[in-house]
Amino acid sequence: MKALDSWTDGAFQIVPARGKVTNGASLKAFHDMIVTVRDRVRGMIFSGSSEADVVAGRPTSDFDAQWGHGRVRPEEFVKEVYAALKGQ
Repeated sequence: MKALDSWTDGAFQIVPARGKVTNGASLKAFHDMIVTVRDRVRGMIFSGSSEADVVAGRPTSDFDAQWGHGRVRPEEFVKEVYAALKGQ
């Protein structure tokens, strides 16, 4: 996440190995989505929610229209975030 911070300048151009050319503003939106979902999942864990409860709570729902159609389904992304946070 810290590495992404330095690439979020709106003038920064990103040419990925796959996918379309994007810019720092788009990367910032992606970064902010990850941070928001992480914080939501962390709060749910802190309140005692199980993995199933967190997934059912759909912490990505307001991002799914934009980000939820890639190779990783929103539910799987939430499970990965949950596992990473529980492992800390």
